[in-house]
Amino acid sequence: MVQQKWIFHYILCGKGFLEVDGQYFELKEHDIFFFFKVKKVKYYTDKKEPWTLIWLGIQGDKTSAFLKETTLIK
Repeated sequence: MVQQKWIFHYILCGKGFLEVDGQYFELKEHDIFFFFKVKKVKYYTDKKEPWTLIWLGIQGDKTSAFLKETTLIK
């Protein structure tokens, strides 16, 4: 089984944007977004209100199964 690495981002303050598969999302303070490391995404800060964010990467054979037991993914 391939180990997927999940990258979680939490926006402490400011604003920014996320682009996934041609869809655009505006993000703001206290928003959380995440994706597989292998997923191609684009994310960037707002020029007028730059964000400060933190991120956490996790991986392992059972990570996907664990996350399915939470309300984070369905």
